[in-house]
Amino acid sequence: MNRRQFIRGCGHLAAASMAAPWIARASSASRPPNILLIVSDDQGYEDLGCYGSPDVLSPRLDALAAEGVRCTDFYVTSPVCTPTRVGLLTGRHPQRCGMGDTILFQQTNYGIGMPRSEIILPRLLKDRGYVSGCFGKWHLGWAPGSRPVDRGFDDFFGCPPGAIDFYDHTYYGDPDLYRGNQPVRREGYITDLITDETIAFIERNRRRPFFAFVPHVAPHYPANDDRVMQAPQEFLDMYPASEYPDAMRRGYLAATTSMDAGIGRILDTLDHLDLAEDTLVIFMSDNGGEYIYGGSNRPLRGQKRDLEEGGIRVPCIARWPGHTAEGHTCAEPFMQIDFFAMALAAAGLPVPSDRIIDGRDPTPMLAGTAASPHESLYFRYRHGGNQTQQWAIRKGRYKRTRRGLFDLEADIHEDVNLAASLPQLDQSLQSEYNAWVAQL
Repeated sequence: MNRRQFIRGCGHLAAASMAAPWIARASSASRPPNILLIVSDDQGYEDLGCYGSPDVLSPRLDALAAEGVRCTDFYVTSPVCTPTRVGLLTGRHPQRCGMGDTILFQQTNYGIGMPRSEIILPRLLKDRGYVSGCFGKWHLGWAPGSRPVDRGFDDFFGCPPGAIDFYDHTYYGDPDLYRGNQPVRREGYITDLITDETIAFIERNRRRPFFAFVPHVAPHYPANDDRVMQAPQEFLDMYPASEYPDAMRRGYLAATTSMDAGIGRILDTLDHLDLAEDTLVIFMSDNGGEYIYGGSNRPLRGQKRDLEEGGIRVPCIARWPGHTAEGHTCAEPFMQIDFFAMALAAAGLPVPSDRIIDGRDPTPMLAGTAASPHESLYFRYRHGGNQTQQWAIRKGRYKRTRRGLFDLEADIHEDVNLAASLPQLDQSLQSEYNAWVAQL
């Protein structure tokens, strides 16, 4: 299939989807909504058609945005993989969990990881009868007691560490694909396998509420010494080398489009099983893209591992018919920790009261009837313990980082330092940030 055929085929699917109006009806008290949470890996802010990319083909996610809410000011609490996942599943800033940096090395990939004292979303959802599955990248620890099926998930298929070879499913030469707690061997491209497993899980559990957590490994670079982006030839053919001479960018785009096609298959399954109206669908990236591996965060400054906007402001789409606005663009700032609270509220469950939960339910905001549930957003990150501590606070249109004070509405690229011209605001934001750190 060439680029034109792909666009034409997906265009028909998207048009058919958008032509059918959603029927607003609340989930019944006996059957809470299904929850489908999809996370891409190292996907840049720009790298969807609906976010302005002139390159990437993403018709299925573009259609999802047309049916739901496209969030322009959505943030993750950290610019790397592990802390984002910790915050997503616990509703807490990762520093509260002792997980302020990513799990990097072979030995720690298979250690305890996220403290076992942390209660994560699938365990809480069990109280409302949910069955939960995780399909893709875990990256939260793999010692006995730390694995997905030890932490509340009923099903798991994927890889323990932060990356995998997309075809032979190894981590730098070592086999690293699991079902549950057991190693497995499968043939095929990892994005397709994750998609197949997610669809099978939904089909098996169509008659009960389910939580499907789909943390893709795409478009992250593969875990091999070549570090060459991997994608099926049919998707590479959509990006001719003559038009995309940068091999990394070409492979990254192809891997992204392959993921988009897989997400489309999952959404088609919801439609086919008549589950779409009763399913909260969330798509987001875990952090900003990395330039050397093909990602683009334009028009933002920075990339993965930065607390500049390009590291922490990421694409996000939410659709829950009857509860979120349709075809809406939300410019209110909020964070991935808020989806923890949203999922519990959707299920009719309270947030835990025995610990600090930083997330706030953004459903009214996504319905277009309220502002952000946060007055301020806070960020803290140091990579490997050796770099200078990065920090940031966003309050309204202003953001203070260790580089200075910036007006994001007038200066999205964070070029003009306003600290000297707005000294009272500058001091106020620094003091507020310091007060937040003191209570961690």
